[in-house]
Amino acid sequence: MFVSIAAVNIANAQVGQGALKGKIIDKETNEPVPFANVAVFLNGNQISGATTDFDGVFFVKPLPPGKYEVKATYVGYQPAGISGVVVKADQTSYQDIKISQGVQLSEFEYVEYEVPLINKNGGSDATVTREEIAKMPGRSAESVAITVGGVYSADGERGSVRGTRSDATDTYIDGVKVRGSANIPQSAIEQVSVLLGGVPAQYGDITGGVISITTRGAASTYFGGLEIVSSQFTDKFGYNLLGFNASGPLLQKTNPVDSSKSPFLGFFLSGELKYDKDARPSAIGAYKIKDDVLADIQANPLRSSGTTGGTYQNAEFLTKNDFEHVASRQNSQYKGATIQGKIDVNTSKTTNLTFGGTYDYVNRRLYDFDNSLFNSYSNGLALENTWRVYARFTQRFGNEASNSSESASTIKNAYYSIQLDYSKEKNKYQDFNHKDNLFDYGHVGKFTSKYVPNTSPGTATVNVNGEQYTYTGYIQNNFEQVSYDFQPGVANPLLSNYTKNYYDLNSGLDPLLYAKNSEQIKQGGGLLNGYLPRNTNAGGIYNLWTVAGAPYNFFSVNDNGMFRIRTTGSADIKNHAILVGFEYEQRDDRGFSVNQPVNLWQLGTKLVNNHIEQLDTSKATVVWEASVPTIYYERLNASPGDYKGGDAQSFFDYNVRKSLGLNPDGTDYVDFNSYAPGQYSLSYFSADELLQNNYVTYFGYDHAGNRSTNKSSFADYFDSKDEYNNLKREIGAFQPIYLAGYIQDKFDWEDLKFNVGLRVDRFDANQKVLKDPFVFFDTKKVSEVGGTHPSNIGSDYVMYVSDINNPSVNNIVGYRDGSVWYNAEGVEIVNSTVLQTSTGIAPWLVDPKATTAQTQLKASAFKDYDPQINFMPRVAFS
Repeated sequence: MFVSIAAVNIANAQVGQGALKGKIIDKETNEPVPFANVAVFLNGNQISGATTDFDGVFFVKPLPPGKYEVKATYVGYQPAGISGVVVKADQTSYQDIKISQGVQLSEFEYVEYEVPLINKNGGSDATVTREEIAKMPGRSAESVAITVGGVYSADGERGSVRGTRSDATDTYIDGVKVRGSANIPQSAIEQVSVLLGGVPAQYGDITGGVISITTRGAASTYFGGLEIVSSQFTDKFGYNLLGFNASGPLLQKTNPVDSSKSPFLGFFLSGELKYDKDARPSAIGAYKIKDDVLADIQANPLRSSGTTGGTYQNAEFLTKNDFEHVASRQNSQYKGATIQGKIDVNTSKTTNLTFGGTYDYVNRRLYDFDNSLFNSYSNGLALENTWRVYARFTQRFGNEASNSSESASTIKNAYYSIQLDYSKEKNKYQDFNHKDNLFDYGHVGKFTSKYVPNTSPGTATVNVNGEQYTYTGYIQNNFEQVSYDFQPGVANPLLSNYTKNYYDLNSGLDPLLYAKNSEQIKQGGGLLNGYLPRNTNAGGIYNLWTVAGAPYNFFSVNDNGMFRIRTTGSADIKNHAILVGFEYEQRDDRGFSVNQPVNLWQLGTKLVNNHIEQLDTSKATVVWEASVPTIYYERLNASPGDYKGGDAQSFFDYNVRKSLGLNPDGTDYVDFNSYAPGQYSLSYFSADELLQNNYVTYFGYDHAGNRSTNKSSFADYFDSKDEYNNLKREIGAFQPIYLAGYIQDKFDWEDLKFNVGLRVDRFDANQKVLKDPFVFFDTKKVSEVGGTHPSNIGSDYVMYVSDINNPSVNNIVGYRDGSVWYNAEGVEIVNSTVLQTSTGIAPWLVDPKATTAQTQLKASAFKDYDPQINFMPRVAFS
């Protein structure tokens, strides 16, 4: 149940390109009235006009979609008009007007518009107007679109259109192609049109359909509306909405003849603020653990298994009585704000300038069914921003009503339109508590290690004061960890409780039995930095539910922009409505993600100290105890001197030592897990240290998540290095370029209406691609090796051999031309796996040793993408 308070909706719209056609007819004789004047008004503003031809026919375009008032006048006839005439986007509306002979009065004789029973435009399209939308349960434009046959609804959201994938359908708002959210305030929507069949040539790059959303425009008088909707006090789902809209003239110009005023500059503004406690409520509710039970297992997640250091999870011993049924899902809130605005400038009777834009902000929790019983407070956080702006200029020629005979000209209703728009979609997905503090995700607490030299009986020769001595006694083999003290952290207090609980349960035992080293703690059920509770990744409690305290283990940012130019020109030449146009579109897509940021602690632990794991036997100390010598050694620095990429010392270790104030070239042991997460940064890693372990994915950003400011070349990924000789692995943004030109003709032939056109698309991915999609490295061709080959095998075919390391003409097993495969006898084969040998499907490589793409791939293996050009005839009739 919803409570609606003070809902006011007034006004009309502007944008899109529609048309109005009809006849002016003598009401008594049913004869056409030539040279009558027709004026078209929207929101009290005269938009355009026309003069009827010898057959009494008028044709007015372009017209923004909306509801119009149409007036007809002629000397000796009573003025007449029709109100509420619906003009739809990309369609021609038909309306005849009958006028009566008699004394011409100033008052118009009005009749109401009647929706025609048959759509003369034909096709499988549909248009929903503002008045119809106001009566629908859904508020969004896409919820309106799914009411059209052929548009599939997936859980209330738009899914497939005509059986195609969801991304095969384009959505436009005021002529701006939508990337990201298509949300706009309901009060801003004038029309929603869905084109499913007979798509004209002006639309391309689709295989499904087109959803065209037209927003309202400025009115000649001021109006406003306020809407408040809430279910806060009537149900448990907490739906709350505040909407508003306002419109009117900002500047008016005065007619010097009669001092009348008409709008010069007008605006329309609307917005919505929304809060949902549960954005997608369930009809059957959900289950959750009782609050007191949850608090208990959070504080005491483990119980002893009865064996030394062994534990079970308390959550695995719960019963049905520990859970309760609730009406709404927990921690699945949705907060959103949407605003839309438009400014119309009536620069002259034949020109119009429009500026507009939309902004949509969403802050929502990422509901996860696996979290719903024990861990809903760790549902992820999504921050989604979409905004778009545009400017459009339109000029018409010869459309104004007049008493002249210009309507007899061959070319009528000529106009052109130029639109520039820019869209931006920027989203971030992260843990609700940790956000972009990536080392917080996996931090459990402070672990302090204690190492002692490990010795065993033996004989060693050492250098003492320049002299060589051989001793028999105890010789140090390495360093042995003997304790691992723990202090709970604050980043993940619930995860800290696992380790604290583990230490408490075993506190009566000798620490050497349960807390000697990290492996003991991990095996016993305690948590280390960089680890989640047992079974979390394998399915969790009962192999189904995520355990309490596990963070949202993912972080990502995407930043997508799009710039477009669209020009359109149209004219009616006798019975033909000719439309020509051009589009230019360039995208700038960037993304950065950290896969399982919890595990950064594991990677850091692995990379620190790895160059000082060995002992330096050249630096010995002899200690005598009871006449028995013990030989101790210092740690060996496997990469002495200043750090340089490729050394045994990791770049992460080098940066950690600098941040701790240690000598980066020293042999001090770094107790990595004893420091707070704020001590570390993703920038401490080199690009390869993160990429080779599959921790990050990025393009248009660097490996540390910083947005790239310089345009990097493709070769930079393979060659560009930083001051420390580390490969920077720069990856540029994805910036494809899309061009299109089209021409179309709409004409009538008797009772048939034709729409014939041609569209030419050019797509350039604007990036490098593999020269050969089947091979990472250069291959030898038949002409380069000589020998005898089947007669149908071309000189540029790739050869495959039985031994990739020792290729020769004697062990060729097959050939390939592009994607067509042949066996050794030259017979075409469908399944290339028949060429597989003990070394796999092995091409004859120029360098047989080049077999590891991760380290040996070079820029020379790639080429520029070949732009794709498509010619697409469009023919439709009804």
